[in-house]
Amino acid sequence: MSFNTILEAEKEADLRITTAKEKAKQMIADALVKQDNNIKDTKSDGETKLKADLVDFENKLKSNIETENKKRTEQLSTFVQEAKKRKESLVKQIVSSFK
Repeated sequence: MSFNTILEAEKEADLRITTAKEKAKQMIADALVKQDNNIKDTKSDGETKLKADLVDFENKLKSNIETENKKRTEQLSTFVQEAKKRKESLVKQIVSSFK
């Protein structure tokens, strides 16, 4: 082998090494970008799910409050009706005791 052939082979090897390094750097950069995008997507999906869960929780809470308010209103109405009946009964007893 001649000296020039050896130099050309070394240059070719150096070029291949440099090209391989550049490709590796680009592959790493692409992988990092892809990973970053996946993290952002996962975060976004998580935030969306949390927001949906929060809305669902708020709706259930509102429904439970409305149901409880209806029950309390019915109980209060029943209590008021019973109190009126007792009042009428007491008034009748008092009136009849004066007769």
